[in-house]
Formats: sequence, C-alpha cells, structure tokens
Amino acid sequence: MKVTRIEVEGPNGKAAVVRDGEKVRIEGEFLVKAVDTAKGTCLVKEAFTRAFPVTALRGNVIIHAQDLQAYLDGYRGTNTDVAVYLRVIDQVLGA
Repeated sequence: MKVTRIEVEGPNGKAAVVRDGEKVRIEGEFLVKAVDTAKGTCLVKEAFTRAFPVTALRGNVIIHAQDLQAYLDGYRGTNTDVAVYLRVIDQVLGA
C-alpha cells in the first residue's frame, strides 16, 4: 500500500499533504483572524500551497512540519506538537 494523500485538520485550519510522483504539495487554509460583527463572527482565512520536489523536502521536513503545525494549530508548538505533523509528511514521503 502506498499513501499518496493525507488530510489533516487543526483548530485553526485544514490541509492536505499530497504526493504526485516526485513532487509533494502541502495545501490548505488557516484562520488569520476572527472579527466580531453586529451579526456574528466573521472568519478571515488565508489559503496556502507549497510544492516541493521529494528530494528537497526530505532535507527540510522538520521545518515544513513546524510551519504546518503553526498554521493549523495557530501557535508555534513544542516538539511533541510538531511530531504529529512530521509523521503525516513522512507517511506521504514514504519514509
């Protein structure tokens, strides 16, 4: 079995880590801010897409896991927080 796509959600957003041959894409959206209005809450979201050759991603996988964790959780986490996202990326890379 080969994992080619994993979707993850955090309290601040959602993303997909997708492998397409020798490329890996990390794409999703995260909450930038929530604005209270008279009619309720307005959520401002920002989309992101990053594409990498597999060989380039392997050397920087921890940095990308840290970024993904910060986007989706809304804060810079500890090593334990980042490890969850690192495992997701590693599964798609086939490591």
